[in-house]
Amino acid sequence: MSTKRSQNFSKDEVAGFVNEVERQKKVIFERHDQGEVTNQWKKRAWEEMAETVSNVTGERRDIQTIKKKWSDVKSLAKKKAAKCQRSAIQTGGGPPAPRLDEVDEKVVSLLGTGAIKGVPGGIDSTGESVIEESE
Repeated sequence: MSTKRSQNFSKDEVAGFVNEVERQKKVIFERHDQGEVTNQWKKRAWEEMAETVSNVTGERRDIQTIKKKWSDVKSLAKKKAAKCQRSAIQTGGGPPAPRLDEVDEKVVSLLGTGAIKGVPGGIDSTGESVIEESE
């Protein structure tokens, strides 16, 4: 028995989804031991996001699909932001630094600078210290 593959997420779906994550961030990002958020609240927030995204194009999206998409969107935004960061501190000519689009900027702002630059004073996997630059 073969299953039908879902359509890829459209740009509108991804933008709407990131807006929903921003709206629900207190519930989905808060740890259970740090507040009043329960698993039921988190599940309901993910269900609401899946419903909202599904309403954009009519393609039915379930919670697992939405969570996987959030993981993919986060990963891609972090990679793009890190590439921008590296490009900004390089010397010499070459092509201009890549720019983050509006959705990537929103994802990076939701994640915070620690997700991109690392923990100030921490040690990365190569053993080099992470030094925070003054802006």
